[in-house]
Amino acid sequence: NYVIPAFVKFNLNDIGNEHIISSSNKILTEGRNGQKLAPKTVSDILSRMKSIRRFALIRDYEVNYVSNVVEIPLRHEQIRVLTVNEENKLLRYLKKHFDLTALGILLSLFTGLRIGELCALKWSDFSFSDKEFYVQRTMQRLHNLNEDTPRKTFIEVDTPKTPSSLRKIPIPAELMKYLKSAYVENAYVLSGSKDKFVEPRTMENRFKSVLRKCGVQRINFHVLRHSFATKCVELGFDIKSLSEILGHANVNITLNRYVHP
Repeated sequence: NYVIPAFVKFNLNDIGNEHIISSSNKILTEGRNGQKLAPKTVSDILSRMKSIRRFALIRDYEVNYVSNVVEIPLRHEQIRVLTVNEENKLLRYLKKHFDLTALGILLSLFTGLRIGELCALKWSDFSFSDKEFYVQRTMQRLHNLNEDTPRKTFIEVDTPKTPSSLRKIPIPAELMKYLKSAYVENAYVLSGSKDKFVEPRTMENRFKSVLRKCGVQRINFHVLRHSFATKCVELGFDIKSLSEILGHANVNITLNRYVHP
């Protein structure tokens, strides 16, 4: 969406530092379709250019731009987590109105699952005897760049983007009875069907509906992951173990995102 339109007319060795700078300034000020991009998005685009540079140099291509020619300052916003009162309200509602949506919310709140990982989770990933489940897929809605098809987006189920996201997660004892009551062999956990699934956007909407019904301020689904991690830190949970449960590449990510004064 950004790299190719900016540089499609160039040979790789024709791209210099001034091109990277001017392209970054353009997408920062103009964005896409007149909408400004968040600094994080621009930083991700530049990161892709760094990856292209590294890939080319390994294969002995000539590259005439440096990887750190532009640095985008990122704002670190305060992370929102559930308060004790909000968590209690949510738990009371989920247990009173238990269904597969409630089960999904409980899983993320008690294990820190990402929404894409939750939507791709199948009962075949669970081992009740070992009291653990295996995260080996993620689901996401992607932009369709094929102009020959009318659909603008499509659902993709694939392995997680990093090896560290492939992981085993222990099942909290409190969840075991809810999991066993909903079990359907080889089905998707959120749908109870072998063929049909619940996509992340649908799960996000269902979560917002639950929040409204139980009187909790509107938040996005990812707050459950932050709430789980923050609660673990508050309780003195081993940071290395927490990092592996969350699927972080290293402990520093866990410390920087979830450990606060």
